[in-house]
Amino acid sequence: NNFGTSYANYFKNFTNNFNISSMKKIFISYSRKDVDYKNELKKHLNILKTFDISDNWSCEEITIGKWNDQIQKELNESDLIIYMLSANFFGSRYILEHEVQKGMDLIDQNPSKEILCVIVSDFIGLDRLKSDKEDRTDLQQSLLRLGDYQYLPYGEIENKVTKKTEEKIISLSSYSDYGDIDSAFRQVTEKVLEALK
Repeated sequence: NNFGTSYANYFKNFTNNFNISSMKKIFISYSRKDVDYKNELKKHLNILKTFDISDNWSCEEITIGKWNDQIQKELNESDLIIYMLSANFFGSRYILEHEVQKGMDLIDQNPSKEILCVIVSDFIGLDRLKSDKEDRTDLQQSLLRLGDYQYLPYGEIENKVTKKTEEKIISLSSYSDYGDIDSAFRQVTEKVLEALK
């Protein structure tokens, strides 16, 4: 029915704010088991929406219809993909095949698209899975490429051997243990802002 479609487009931007169409789009890829961390990230990213810099999308915003098509549409249209990495994330075949592998394909087609990796909880380092093996699948290659992108958040921790403070990547779950998780999300938000400028 073209009648509904044409009117939907006519009223699409019924606002005085003409900056909305120029806002950058952020796609957040996460495991549903890590939803609390995703919700906290979105809360911190909302300031960027208030200033018409970016809008963020994650799968809980799916409307009635073909959910995979909606996810792929949002992934395709995004300017920045945030992968929220955890053992839960790597345990989801859908995320790996339809969000990570597809995201890497999109990066190959459009190098201006950005990727940011946020460590939710500890997992084996992807660099430890690299080898001289030539017969990697496309999925395996895509996962290994995540290691080429910046990981966040960083924090200062004391090296128990040297007794010196060192800056290291600290997972969000570890930040939760320290009680300073807001500084981790602030750091991620600052990096998102930098990537979108």
